[in-house]
Amino acid sequence: KRLSAYQIFVQQQRDATKAANPAANSQEILGILAKAWNGTGADERAKLEKDADEDLETKKKMWAVGEDIREAERLRVCKALDMSDKTTWASLYEKVVERNEKLGRPASPRSSKSTYKPPPKPDAASIKKSRQWATAFQGQTRRKAVLSGLDAIAALSSDQANFDQFGNDAIQCFYDVARATEDPVRANALMFVEQLAHKWRHRILSRGW
Repeated sequence: KRLSAYQIFVQQQRDATKAANPAANSQEILGILAKAWNGTGADERAKLEKDADEDLETKKKMWAVGEDIREAERLRVCKALDMSDKTTWASLYEKVVERNEKLGRPASPRSSKSTYKPPPKPDAASIKKSRQWATAFQGQTRRKAVLSGLDAIAALSSDQANFDQFGNDAIQCFYDVARATEDPVRANALMFVEQLAHKWRHRILSRGW
């Protein structure tokens, strides 16, 4: 989806506006940005429109990565299931679900017992000592931490045992992050959503639900 010139303007100016107004909350920051937007001229808005077009092209290139691999995989699955090479992924998925129902396959690949234990909640002492918590209000630091967290989750998901157990949770995690954030965090989250969704789909088609 193409962002508007105003959305690009907000992305470009938000951090500087927050730094200049440290006591302002999110709603007040948006108000300040709206006033600044109203003061922009035609030339600046034309440049922002161009930036929006470039942003859209970047996203298209990111989504296009691996398209040839996905298409080859789709054709392979069509042949394996003796279906037309024009069959969509959605129809292939329905075919597999129907096959698994006939074979009496389980509804979920996840086991009934899980060895996962959530990490302990940070106490006051650990929060006070943590530089990450102390600087979490800074936009650049927070963004870097979130991107590192996404990379860590993706790395964990690359392990097949972890993916078999928590693959759907990882996909949901990246999807939720993408819906709640903006670029570059959103772009990274969407990239991982596509990668893991393809891996999940391949697993379902090859091993059953």
